[in-house]
Amino acid sequence: DAYNNICTNNSSTQVTLSAVLASDTGTAGGGTLNGTLAVAASSGVVTYSGLDYTKAENIKLKATSTGLTTIYSNQIAVSPAPTYKYTLNAPADITAGGTRAAYTVTRYDQYDNLVTSGIETVYLYTSSTGTNAAFKDAATSGNTIISKQISSGSSSANFWYYDEKSGNWTITASDAAPADGTTGIDDATDALTVIPASASKYKVTAGASTMTAGGSLTITVTANDTYDNTDTNYDYDST
Repeated sequence: DAYNNICTNNSSTQVTLSAVLASDTGTAGGGTLNGTLAVAASSGVVTYSGLDYTKAENIKLKATSTGLTTIYSNQIAVSPAPTYKYTLNAPADITAGGTRAAYTVTRYDQYDNLVTSGIETVYLYTSSTGTNAAFKDAATSGNTIISKQISSGSSSANFWYYDEKSGNWTITASDAAPADGTTGIDDATDALTVIPASASKYKVTAGASTMTAGGSLTITVTANDTYDNTDTNYDYDST
């Protein structure tokens, strides 16, 4: 009542909860408040259970009821849930033996909040068949790595990828060795194209190792780059 006494004879008034920003109670929270939000009083007390909120931010709970003064809870700091998935950016195509592809692996909870707590090791994989395919810890020089650590206090980590074999390759970031798909933390993948470098030599291939005098033989000449990838953009006559 007006004197802050509990109206124990009230078991009908319905009170509705909503989430608002702690910094601006006139603005709805950015997440979703889940659960039964409209509950009737029982002996003057309204009890809510099983509520959850999906966005990591500071909120207050707003309680409204027809004919009653709106009230707000104390500030509630909502933290991210545990890491649910990794994501990878999608860098542009790279040239064989050229500039490395720059990657960022980022961790999120199941509600797409960035996760910054704890240290996590992310294992790196490529489907490339190239002998010199490698992950690096720097854009140039640096060390070859097979995993990357996301530090506590950070939601992401950077690494680079180098390859000399042209083709379409899958880059995978996983919480496990070997990669385990959606088991545990969901793995992230990116489709990366490595294009051939400019042709630097010809490769001549005969259709057979022997032939009969007066017979014919098929000869194939391909324009290859330094790493023996065929330069599919090469368009010059050869003799």
